Amino acid sequence: AGRHRGQDCALGGADLRGKRVVILGSGSFAAEAIEAAERAGAEHVTVVGRPRHRWILPFSRQYTITAMANAPLIPWALKSRLALAYVRRRFYEPCGLAHWAPTGGPADMDYSGQCSDGYFRLAAAGRLRCVVGKVASLARDDVVLASGEALRADVLVVAAGCRFNLDPPFLKELGVGERF
Repeated sequence: AGRHRGQDCALGGADLRGKRVVILGSGSFAAEAIEAAERAGAEHVTVVGRPRHRWILPFSRQYTITAMANAPLIPWALKSRLALAYVRRRFYEPCGLAHWAPTGGPADMDYSGQCSDGYFRLAAAGRLRCVVGKVASLARDDVVLASGEALRADVLVVAAGCRFNLDPPFLKELGVGERF
């Protein structure tokens, strides 16, 4: 569950009380970082990612959705649309995360998403914001998006997954090392 040698992802052991955390990425590593930031007492978490093509299923409802997806005699495309409509209506929209739900039809979506109640729980409490965007630059206390919006960040977590270069040049430029 995101723990390695007793630590929660990159935030293990950190005291984040009163801190604002910005997470770059929106996949499984980001979901783990969100929950670790919550456990460490972060005041607010902002996730910055690309447009969603993967599901984030509420862990508490994964079996309900799986049962819908495996219903016999119903075409896959219809089951997918019904499951997504259910998740949007019951979870994404009430939390203000409708823009974070996968877009397109069944052929456009990647169903290998993650299960996390953290996204929905923290968004409903006003402690999580999910932004579709691209990082343009990093400043001392801000992450600046291509749109020009500056996000205050006391802590920055790069949760870009396994496809990301494990030695990102922007961390070297900042004189910051990775923490794995």
